[in-house]
Amino acid sequence: MACSWRTARCRRHPAARRAAGTGPARRRLYTDDAVQELPQSGELIRGLPNMIALVEHHPDFPSGEITRISGTGDLVVVEGRLRYEQGTFFEVVVAQFRGDRVWRSTEYYAAPFEAPEWRADLVERI
Repeated sequence: MACSWRTARCRRHPAARRAAGTGPARRRLYTDDAVQELPQSGELIRGLPNMIALVEHHPDFPSGEITRISGTGDLVVVEGRLRYEQGTFFEVVVAQFRGDRVWRSTEYYAAPFEAPEWRADLVERI
């Protein structure tokens, strides 16, 4: 089954509910044994209690917006922009579902950068 804004599975995705990053919202989104992988920092968060504690102790939990959700079957990819005090970052979350809840996610973050002049005539600005 393809994933779109209209499907309940995608709307329940953690990135789609990031603004409600509270314990109750996460309890509905993740399995108790969920694993969250952050490859850029070399971290793995095991279990829902640790994931909730991470959010609750975050000194600058971001607001954000989703720019795209896509997926098929039990795999969903969410793209978005996060706004922290130090600036905006792009986020990509690859989530795997077990039933109606996420049991594994891998998250990537990147800061925006200026496009180089040498390719200006080859691209369109978005």
